[in-house]
Amino acid sequence: MEKYDRIFNSQREKDSKIELANGYISATEILFEEEKTVVRIDAKGAVDFLDSEDKLIAAINIPEQTGGKEAYTEVLCSVEDDCILLKLPVVEWIDNYPHCDGEHDRWDSKIIGYHNLAFDLKTKKIVLKAF
Repeated sequence: MEKYDRIFNSQREKDSKIELANGYISATEILFEEEKTVVRIDAKGAVDFLDSEDKLIAAINIPEQTGGKEAYTEVLCSVEDDCILLKLPVVEWIDNYPHCDGEHDRWDSKIIGYHNLAFDLKTKKIVLKAF
């Protein structure tokens, strides 16, 4: 487990919300165990798909988050129809100033949509897919 931040097993899990590193360390590696594929997600929006030997198969850059943390903080993962499905939430940040007690309650966030990615395991291509 020490090589990857999270192992996702599609035989045991239907879907999972995974917290992403978004501070000093800004990349999270998720091993999709059954699919023998690693997904590396950077908090700024770079998504890489790697084979079991850590060779790059495909990559895409998602538009950066704006406002608030300016980083992706979570991803929803699942596997369906020979595709690894990733949903990165698009967040709207709400500034509560001056109606807050300090920095701990200054910001609220609201999910206003998702960037939906699908990695087709047969063709090894990233496709946009409604899910």
